Amino acid sequence: APTAIKVVRGDGSAAPQTVVPNTALNVSPAWSPDSRALLFVSNRDGQRDIYRVTVSDGRPRGDVQRITSGLNPHSMTVSADAGRIASWTAGDARDSH
Repeated sequence: APTAIKVVRGDGSAAPQTVVPNTALNVSPAWSPDSRALLFVSNRDGQRDIYRVTVSDGRPRGDVQRITSGLNPHSMTVSADAGRIASWTAGDARDSH
């Protein structure tokens, strides 16, 4: 089902702003360590992958960028230094790792 990602000020002083519209499944948002971008899982191009959107003043800036291909994650998180992304991916019986 299509889902949107919204951001809201931590003090609740402003209305939520849609950063990623509900045109696809968009889940598991995580801020980059510098709070300038959101990374999230989406199936906007077919299979689920991880995407990045720059955010300024609660609004998206520029195009959404696909940063993985063929990963098919269900959720993800970003390391404190933004050097690594961990994701949860459903495997199958052939996956022995």
